[in-house]
Amino acid sequence: MILSLTACAQSYEPVLKSDSTSWISYHRELEFTIKDLAYVRTINDASFLYFAYGIDYWFNPTLVGTLREDDGRLWITYTNDPDNEILLVDMSLEVGDVFVFDEYNSITGTVVEVRHENGRKVIVFDRLSYNWYQEPIMFIEGFGRNIMPWEQYADWDNNYQSCKYDGHELAYSTPNEHFVDCEIISEAADEYYENLQDFDIYPNPVKNDLVVSAKNNSDKPYDVLIFNMDGIVCKAAFGMERTTILPLNELNDGVYLVVIKSDNKEWHTIISIAK
Repeated sequence: MILSLTACAQSYEPVLKSDSTSWISYHRELEFTIKDLAYVRTINDASFLYFAYGIDYWFNPTLVGTLREDDGRLWITYTNDPDNEILLVDMSLEVGDVFVFDEYNSITGTVVEVRHENGRKVIVFDRLSYNWYQEPIMFIEGFGRNIMPWEQYADWDNNYQSCKYDGHELAYSTPNEHFVDCEIISEAADEYYENLQDFDIYPNPVKNDLVVSAKNNSDKPYDVLIFNMDGIVCKAAFGMERTTILPLNELNDGVYLVVIKSDNKEWHTIISIAK
């Protein structure tokens, strides 16, 4: 009997399911923990990943690259280094295999465990995160990597992906006990976030109207900006006080970034629109 190798090949759930794939991501900046959005969009038949260090950096070309995926393997080619394709994920690895995370700095990791959780293959490495509670670096089928050192310096990691959306549907959220519903919960020492958790935003997902409400009936004025995946402001309200109702029924379904500015500070959060 002759067996087909193609029929026996492993097939993995893809990471890039649509041109509206996105991740909620966190990075450390000085003493602060900053919430970001990383997302994919299609330009000229190529998938591009925009990794955002906040709004002001969305169009920095060093943070943009072309993604390519092939049955469990995901590569990126940064626009500022077009001749160097970097392997980000390889779901075919097994225990004992070595993966090069950063060739320039000679940073590698060895697979110490391969397990399956909720139907997904999870590859666990011996390299622990310095910034994210000693969680090991992992490749997660259909999700990507939990620690995304897009720009890794020496032995320093700074980017943690807590959730992934396929369109407006939540596809994966981290089981890390320091996160709940994609949000970090153990950064009480961060004044940056303590001072900015003054607003309630609901509902999420949004069908028609988004409500932004200042807690404790604060009269401090604030601005609300809603960005789409292209980094374009598609809704804004300025000088608001207490409760603001923003009609969003004219916007397309998908994931959006909400930015609230008040008293020279900003707070970012992610919403999805699903009519």
